[in-house]
Amino acid sequence: MARCVEHRWRAGYLVVATFLVGCATWEPMQMSSLSASPALAREIRLHFQDGRILDLTAARVSGDSVVGLRGFGPSAPGDRVAVPTHDIVSLEARHLDTESNLFLAFGLLVLTVAAVALAVLRADHS
Repeated sequence: MARCVEHRWRAGYLVVATFLVGCATWEPMQMSSLSASPALAREIRLHFQDGRILDLTAARVSGDSVVGLRGFGPSAPGDRVAVPTHDIVSLEARHLDTESNLFLAFGLLVLTVAAVALAVLRADHS
């Protein structure tokens, strides 16, 4: 029985972690930020004139280029790329939505407590 409960808790932690990672927003950045600071946001999205989009991690400005690792997350290939700044039409930075994360975490906590209480009540009546 204890092993079953342990697996349920692990599954619950996985669900919470998945939701917390997913609550993020993309906020536009000023193109002037490319020349203002060599370090950019941890995760950025570059937009090009032809409609292509490129997500970068650990991006920074080096000379007249934005340099970073392609993609982000555990499945990202992580190839190092350099993109000339004059090819970039717009850029966005990924920010965690703290308010939504807290609301979601609280909601999941309430649901977890309710599920455990229900399981205890059912076990007492068996």
